[in-house]
Amino acid sequence: MTATKIKKIWTKKNKEEVLSLFKEGVGKSTVLCLLGVSRDTFYNWLKKDLNSCDKECVELYKDFQETIKQGEAASQSWWEEKGRNNLDNREFNTALYNFNMKNMFRKDYGDEQKIQLKGDLSLNLGEKIKKAQERAIKD
Repeated sequence: MTATKIKKIWTKKNKEEVLSLFKEGVGKSTVLCLLGVSRDTFYNWLKKDLNSCDKECVELYKDFQETIKQGEAASQSWWEEKGRNNLDNREFNTALYNFNMKNMFRKDYGDEQKIQLKGDLSLNLGEKIKKAQERAIKD
């Protein structure tokens, strides 16, 4: 069904509008509204296994995926330019700008999170079950 859906939705006109919107700095939510698709459908199309489609659909999905990548880069470029152009502007809301950059472009601007685990992480369920059974019998 989604192959039929993308054939109806991913037109040359929509592709041009999507790129135009991204060049104005919009996020994916605006693109979802333009295309009239859910977030799930959008991400399914981005991750589509191209081995499960005919040649026509492969070309559509590849074009969609490449266009979104180009669009995301254009949107990020727009926002970076806004930041550069306002470096000396004391009225520029840097907190809002930083929040936006961290959330829209997490790969490049998101905070890095490291998790360090210590201790014995092994799990011996058989022994734990046996001990729990022994405790239950005693009670």
